Amino acid sequence: MAKCVVAALDMQIEILRAPGDDVKRLTALKYVVHLIGDVYYGFQ
Repeated sequence: MAKCVVAALDMQIEILRAPGDDVKRLTALKYVVHLIGDVYYGFQ
């Protein structure tokens, strides 16, 4: 599972770093926040 989350975070962060479509970047930001929350929740 950890590899899947790390891969998903890497992919979404790449989208955030790239210039381009603001809607796509906003969606990527939402995924990053969601995935970090999932990881954090898993440690509790």
